[in-house]
Order: sequence, then C-alpha cells, then structure tokens
Amino acid sequence: KRGTNTKLKYDYLLRGLLYCYHCKRKLQIVLKKNSRRNAQSHSYIICADYKKRGCYPLSINYEKFEKHIIYVAKKICSIYADKEVFYSIYEKYQNKTLDIREGYRKKVDQIDKAIFDINNKTAKMEIEKFIENYREAFGEAAGLPVVFWYSDEETGHTEKIGGCFFKGMQEVRAGNTISLNAEVIGCGGGKFYTGFAPMPEHVPGFVSLKEKYKKTPGMVKEFVDELGIPRAEKKYLHFARIDRVEHFDGLEGILFLATPDILSGLTTWAYFDNNSPDTVMAMFGSGCCSVVTQAVLENRMGGKRTFLGFFDPSVRPWFEADILSFTIPMSRFRVMYDTMRESCLFGTPAWAKVRERINRVKNAE
Repeated sequence: KRGTNTKLKYDYLLRGLLYCYHCKRKLQIVLKKNSRRNAQSHSYIICADYKKRGCYPLSINYEKFEKHIIYVAKKICSIYADKEVFYSIYEKYQNKTLDIREGYRKKVDQIDKAIFDINNKTAKMEIEKFIENYREAFGEAAGLPVVFWYSDEETGHTEKIGGCFFKGMQEVRAGNTISLNAEVIGCGGGKFYTGFAPMPEHVPGFVSLKEKYKKTPGMVKEFVDELGIPRAEKKYLHFARIDRVEHFDGLEGILFLATPDILSGLTTWAYFDNNSPDTVMAMFGSGCCSVVTQAVLENRMGGKRTFLGFFDPSVRPWFEADILSFTIPMSRFRVMYDTMRESCLFGTPAWAKVRERINRVKNAE
C-alpha cells in the first residue's frame, strides 16, 4: 500500500504478543506515513487479515498503546508488590485458613478491571483516530457525523417529539444524545420504520392519497412488504454525535449530514475499494427509512451498500436547504474506516480544492 511500510526499523516491546479480539489472529505493527511531504512515519497496530476474513479494521497508534500497557502493567505489579498484603495471604495459606480462590478474588477483580480499562482505551483510540482523520480530510467546517444504536437503557432523556423525530437532530448536532421509543416518537411512520410499532392502517392511504408520494396505496404496501422491516429488540434508539460515544461496538450506522461538496468526498471514498454499482444507493423512502431502516437491514446482513437520503419532502424542512443524508451501515464502515487515508481525501490536488471551498463557504456564512 502507498504510505505503508511493513519493514520495521525497531524491535517493538509488544511485537508478536498482540492478538485480534475478533478473529483471534496475531496483529501486526506497521509503519504508516502521511501523504504530506516530509511527514513523519508512525507505528500502527493493524489486523492484516481483516479484508479477507471480514474482521474489524484496527488502526491503533502503537506508541500510545505501548505506553498505556506499561502503565497498566505497573499498576498490576504494584498490587503484588504490597508486602503486607502478600505476607498476610501467605501466612493464612500456611495455616490452611485461607481458600486461595477467596484470597485472590479481589486481586483478580482488580486485574479484570485493568484489562477492561485497556479495552475501553483501545476503543476510544479508534473513535479519536477517525475523528482526527475526518477533520483532516474535510476540515473543521464540516460537522461531525452522527451515530445511532439500540439499547435497553435510556441514554438521554427526550421529551415527546410531535411529527418527524428528525426535529430532534438539532439537539444531537449540538452535542446532546436523544433516546427514542414509541412514546417519544410522535409520527406513526417513524415508530414503524424504527421497529417500535407495526405499520398503522392509515399509512398506505396517507402516503399515496394525501402526500402523493406513490400512485396507489397498494404500491406503498408492496414497498413496505418488500423491505421486511425488523421489529426493535431493544427499548430505545439513540442518536449522538460521534465524539459523544466511547466505541464503535453495537452501533447500527453512521449518519453524515452532507452538502454537495461533502457528498463528493463521501461517495468517492465509498467507491474507492470496489466497483459494485450498488455501492451508493438512492432509494425511495421517508427520512427515517433511508437512514435507520436501510442501515439496520444492511448492517445485520453484513452488506456493503451505503445510502443517500433526505429526498422525502416531509423531512427536508428540518435541515438546511443544501443538506442530504449519507448513511454508512457499520458492516460497511468497518472496511471504509481503514481505506479512508488511502483514498483521494488525502494528498490529491483535486480534493484539496474542494476541501478549501467547504471551509471557505462555511466561514463566509
């Protein structure tokens, strides 16, 4: 790959000791160099087999990771270096008054917590790396994308939203999290497309005869039947700006609110590693269908399509006139995460001009 040098210059402390949590294979440490002239090379931890095996595309800064491992190792060693604790346990063991499992349970719990902290730190590094790359590629003027996921816990208390639930997106863009369910979503279609309720009987007629989005109610029903919308298995659907979450695990998709120039970069990035004609889809559907329904269906089948949306006239009043949605299901994002810096978004004169305009236009507003 351009910008990647797998011939290491140093004997890394953790070389040969790291394994991928997902596929259980050994991780590699490689040198990557930014495409900018005279840029310094940095070491990253990657899973070399993710493209062949569909594994998670890690790209973790090695130096930061090693420092954290050393810090945690010192913490664990300090536990066992406590002579008073050690001799207390040893004396009880010699007197056969201690069940070894009980004596070490607290220490094992502390070690488990340290390992848990390492995993959380690693996941956070992945989020931070993407945000760093995204801002470098599109500039500070491009708003951060929004992530969405289901869970059984309310993350951000949200009052009932009358009509389209995308009215609440202003809160999300401001840095707050909204948690939706059947009680919060006021729109019957919104409840249906997010999986919280069956389709209301009036929807086919309303979409066709009132909104005039389809010629006949039968066409609406046929469209819905072909979709096969799954019922939500969790209590809440959450939306949050990407810098408000700790990791990618459990997410259904990533939503970009994109101007034409930003869409240019996103779609080119999506097409970078494949020639499939359905890589970017622009399908009929409501705003919530084009974002949530399509992403959930694609993610759960492990698909590679991405989705343009917000063509529905009913959702457009809640966003700027030049905004469309671009949604990447997590099944696709796991691959695109690692191809971002290889694409035209870094080190090409054409994209540099577009990036400059994105930020110039925004600053002029």
